[in-house]
Parts: sequence; C-alpha cells; structure tokens
Amino acid sequence: MEHLPLTLGEVGGLEVKINLYAVPGKPEFILARKNLFEGCDGIIFVAHPTDKEGNLLSLKEIMENVSIQGISAAQGIPMVFQYHQPLDEDPEKTLEMARELNPYGLPHYFFSLESGNGVLAPLKRIASIILDSFYEKEKAQGDEKKARQIHRLRREDFLELFSKFAQNMHAFKISDFHEKIQAQGLEVSPRALRRQLNQLIEEGKLRKEGYGKGTVYFLEEKEEKEEKEE
Repeated sequence: MEHLPLTLGEVGGLEVKINLYAVPGKPEFILARKNLFEGCDGIIFVAHPTDKEGNLLSLKEIMENVSIQGISAAQGIPMVFQYHQPLDEDPEKTLEMARELNPYGLPHYFFSLESGNGVLAPLKRIASIILDSFYEKEKAQGDEKKARQIHRLRREDFLELFSKFAQNMHAFKISDFHEKIQAQGLEVSPRALRRQLNQLIEEGKLRKEGYGKGTVYFLEEKEEKEEKEE
C-alpha cells in the first residue's frame, strides 16, 4: 500500500489537499482495503483491460463493503472510474471494459501510463464531487456557516452575480466584486474570481488595465449596449 499526500491547488475557490492511498487488488490486501473504506471520502477505481477477472472481483469487493453514490439507494461514497488505455492495446477492448464495469453512468476517464495523459483528471473530479457532497451534507444538517465555507462558486452562480454586480457600472476592481460576493454569503478566493473574470475577457465581454491589486476591469461597449437595451 502506498500513501501520497497531494495538493490539487484550487478547486471551486478552495485549496484542496488529498491523502491518496493506492492499494493493490491482490487478496492479501483485503484487510488494508477494508480499513481504508471505513474512513475514505471518495474512490477512484483504476481498471486495466487485460485483467477482466481482477477488475470484476475488485469492484464486487467495493460494493460489498461500501455504498456507492449513484449506485446504492443510500447516499454513499462518490466514485469515478479510470481506465488504462495502453498505446499498443486495441481501444475497443477498453471501451468494452468500461461498458461492463460502469453501466451506472458514473464519471469515467481514460489514461495512459506511457504518455501520462489523463492521470490527474479523475483526482480533480473526485475532489469536486466530494466538496459538493460535503456542502449538501452540512446544508441538510442546518449548519449554514460551515456549508458556506465549502460552497463552490459554480459558473452559473458567477454569471448571475456578475450580471447583478455589473449593472450601471463601467469599471471595477476585483476587491469590489469580492465584497459583493461575500455579502451574498459565499466564500470564494480572489484568485478564483480572477480566473472567472479572465474567462470573460477571453469571451470579449471584459478588458483589463493595470497589474496586481491595481487591476481595473472594464465592461466592453457591446456589453453596455446590450444591458441598456434590456
């Protein structure tokens, strides 16, 4: 069994750290896997197309020990699938394996050890799902303060807030926008906001001047005209 502490950087405005445990599927590691199941927040199931029997046995073991979100009737642990696609292997075999292991439609990714492509994507996805499940859990328990601390600023939330904030404004600093978001009871870092604003710049809806804390964002004229017409 291997333990790797990881920092994924920013996910939804939060700095996410993960304790990642890699456990082989061999029978002698059954006890180690069961112990990890008791305290884990999410599972990445890694499958190889040349080990069909091993994949099925490992998945069966997981199902017998924990309830999986999206499969069990109970609200279980989030899980995503990660399929190894060797460069010299027929891709159809990997697709067949994916259909057999995951008829539930859970999130899945393909990766290659040779090229390194697709290795980190499942980690970021499972972190995002876990944050969402934490938020829903705290909200259901009535702890609004704690729920707000782990609330992820989704793209649609950002656009709605930005639309309200930008009304009758031509220019603003990120600190002004950040205060407005906090007033809505949301917790998000200025860096996450900056990333969202940069996306609007790429879409031609904003432009910016200056650097660092002195950066000023300007609404493009076409956006102003559209708002006036509305």
